[in-house]
Amino acid sequence: MLNNAGKSDFLHILVDTNGVKKPNVFGKDVFTFVLALNDKKPLKSWGCSDTTRGTALKCCKNDSSKCTGLLEFDNWEFKKDYPWR
Repeated sequence: MLNNAGKSDFLHILVDTNGVKKPNVFGKDVFTFVLALNDKKPLKSWGCSDTTRGTALKCCKNDSSKCTGLLEFDNWEFKKDYPWR
């Protein structure tokens, strides 16, 4: 799914790993990326100010829509402490 109001220089990309099958929940099977049209790193994972893994983990625990940043920190693996299983 692509989402852009046509007024910004970025595009939100939602990826549902199993399509229409449930649970359709952020952090479980739906993950968010941002495509920045004017940036050196155009494709970014959606998360808080992910300067450390601890910050990314806390952010993911508080807002499951921002767990993609934690997964990127963890090399796209679901670690034991991943909060949304």
